[in-house]
Amino acid sequence: MTFVSELDGLKSKSKFDLNRSVIGLAFGIAFLILFIVVYTFILQRNFANEILDSGIQSNTLRATSVYKKVENEFLQSDFTDFFTKEDMKKDRYVELQKKLNDLRHFKSLRYLYTAGKNSDGKLVYIVDGLDLEKLETKDFRVPGSEIESEVIPYIEKALNGEISYSQDIMRTDWGHIYTACFPVFNSEKIIGALCVEIDMESIYSTMKESNYRVVLLSLITIIVVVLLLVPFQIFFRKNREKERRYKEQLEEASMLHQIAIMEQAETEDSLRELIPDLLMMLGHYTGAERTYVFEKDDDDPTNYSNTYEWCAYGIEPQIENLQHIPGSMMSEWCKVLNRGEGIYFDDIEKIKDTMPGE
Repeated sequence: MTFVSELDGLKSKSKFDLNRSVIGLAFGIAFLILFIVVYTFILQRNFANEILDSGIQSNTLRATSVYKKVENEFLQSDFTDFFTKEDMKKDRYVELQKKLNDLRHFKSLRYLYTAGKNSDGKLVYIVDGLDLEKLETKDFRVPGSEIESEVIPYIEKALNGEISYSQDIMRTDWGHIYTACFPVFNSEKIIGALCVEIDMESIYSTMKESNYRVVLLSLITIIVVVLLLVPFQIFFRKNREKERRYKEQLEEASMLHQIAIMEQAETEDSLRELIPDLLMMLGHYTGAERTYVFEKDDDDPTNYSNTYEWCAYGIEPQIENLQHIPGSMMSEWCKVLNRGEGIYFDDIEKIKDTMPGE
């Protein structure tokens, strides 16, 4: 009988170990998926950053080469004589506009223009290097047109003698661009600014598409992981409950077995030797902090003493403090116990009024 019981226990243990292995495998797969997604996300971000850095570096070289080509070809009057649409008819404006337009086409730039301050101190366009066919469109800026707020910081730096390159894609009303502004000197005096704008729509679209793929992949992964883990979590909880019931059954069987042994005890001494083990089993089975045995005192049957005690780990024993307790202190309990009945309280606070002595 004992052999069969142990065999059943081994089978159940093997089953639970198998369940744990399956659950561990599921969590391992989920972790692996998350790791792959995180790693892919990092790669995608690095890829996007590399594209951006490469584009910025390439555009910086292009803008600098444009500046080097024309930096010494401006006169001071080129930034003081053109502030109205009528000034576009002047020979010098026509010459500069054609030069900037040709250079813009040659370098595949989106915009190339000069800028300065008018008599009111406002930043304005001077010469726009766009095709003259676009003169009547919103893209072309005639002399004296106010500079948009997005590029003002770059032009102000240029007018203070600094070369200003954008370090990221600029989002403007006219698209996603790279911009650079250079100070224009005449006799070592800053007379205006030359600004270069390069289209970055293709790079922006590539980065946007890359980010979209990362977000989509992350969402799909989250869904997959959830779909994978939720059933296993339910499975895990059910098996935990099975394990709990199995443990209770095992502990209950052990107690019954111990009681059966006690019933077969031939002497009182051998019976008493078995009581501590029974108290331990009872404590584990019920999850109690302490289990007791109280007996009537031999010299005074109206008193009770704690003769056996089992304590859970970390619980301080009280057996020394529970000796020779008068029965009058627990009269209600004694009445119940003398009738051969048991006492059970799920909340000790409830007996304060009904059994104040206890």
